[in-house]
Amino acid sequence: MKLQLAITKHNLLKPLLFMGWAIAFAPSLVDLIGQSDILRIGGLCLLPFILRVAKKDEHSMRMLWGVTIGGLLYYFFGQAYWLFGAGLYGLLFLIELYYGKLNAPAVLAPIFYLPFTSGLFNLFGFQIRLYLTKWAVAGLSLMGYATKSAGNLMEVNGEQFFVDTSCMGLRMVMTGFLLTLLLASQQEKRQAKELSMLGLLGLMGLGFIGIVLSNYFRIIALVVFKSPPETASHELIGIFCLLLFGVLPMLWISRWYVEKFGVVDAPKGTKKNSVFDLPFRQWIPAVPVLLLAVFNYGSFEKEFRESVPLSAQIALPQHYDLTKVDGRLLSLQKEETVLYIKGQNAMSVSNHNPLICWRSTGYSIIGEQVERVGDVEVYTAQLVKNGEVLHTAWWYKDGQEMTLSELDWRWENLVEGKRFCLYNVACGSREELFFEVNRLVSGNPKD
Repeated sequence: MKLQLAITKHNLLKPLLFMGWAIAFAPSLVDLIGQSDILRIGGLCLLPFILRVAKKDEHSMRMLWGVTIGGLLYYFFGQAYWLFGAGLYGLLFLIELYYGKLNAPAVLAPIFYLPFTSGLFNLFGFQIRLYLTKWAVAGLSLMGYATKSAGNLMEVNGEQFFVDTSCMGLRMVMTGFLLTLLLASQQEKRQAKELSMLGLLGLMGLGFIGIVLSNYFRIIALVVFKSPPETASHELIGIFCLLLFGVLPMLWISRWYVEKFGVVDAPKGTKKNSVFDLPFRQWIPAVPVLLLAVFNYGSFEKEFRESVPLSAQIALPQHYDLTKVDGRLLSLQKEETVLYIKGQNAMSVSNHNPLICWRSTGYSIIGEQVERVGDVEVYTAQLVKNGEVLHTAWWYKDGQEMTLSELDWRWENLVEGKRFCLYNVACGSREELFFEVNRLVSGNPKD
């Protein structure tokens, strides 16, 4: 009681809470920075310029929802990025309690710092990459180039180019969204107007169109200037196209949009909706700090485990030898053919997706497309590493139900409890690949 009175008397609670948040959040921040590139770190530097107190006369506990959801997702599924998101919303929670209600861009900003979000664009951007390839081939043909395409692989005047996640500019997609939020926040401040959440989402949609256009022209420029990946020219072309076709148009669009759809700030009055009118008001702000401290510094460790091994849940093909069991990942082999069966978690981004796992082992993925094999459709691609070429295919399956849709299997896993697995087979030739796919999806995996 004496400690509480001393803290209240000297008005120490606010600085202590912000200091406690910084200490509790530090491990999550260090972990993210260690896995980030320069673009994501630069995006973090934009956060202070996106945040703006819009209504000093109002206080809110709405950011506590972000803290709670992030904490629960981390507790049940264990991915560290959920804790990072909870920490960011914890900071916004403290700001809104002590300084006033933040603008709409501040509510969305933490979402675009999560690796989960960029991972979703990686996985769900497959169809966008296919369309971009077709559009780029059409554009290059109009420019007089001899072109043809297969999936995300282009042949231009006899040379091959492929549109992977790097050419889609997915590392810049999050930066593009954050720059849109920054422009919206600055225009709100300049015009003394506020966008509603629905209005801000509309502006984000326009920003996404600019991002897609910038990546379309980026692909064309990379082909015209023959700029290979992992070179300075490759990166500079990407940045230039993002600025020219994404950021510069949004400078004018955001000004016009806020002027047309923004509303004038409400007149300042007496404080209302204050959390400090609630019981135990002095200690409510400590909730996110304590949550972060327990998860980051406590002995807490959460790992997703099934009581029944994956090998006992599914019928394994008899013409393969089981060579490795690693949690929910099964490795099988038959001569020069390998098969991976991977249990899926709807709340995880990667789930050992081939687009991520093969690249992490040094392979480049080219010719990525949807092909029909017999009566079913599967993803196919070529894996290239040090002159070696493998042919791979993958799909999602639960019993006899197959799908290629990330959205479908995640939804059915969450809502209906279906246990989808990712099947990924790799062979030395295309003919052998199609033969193995036919055997695996024929309905009798033990043939």
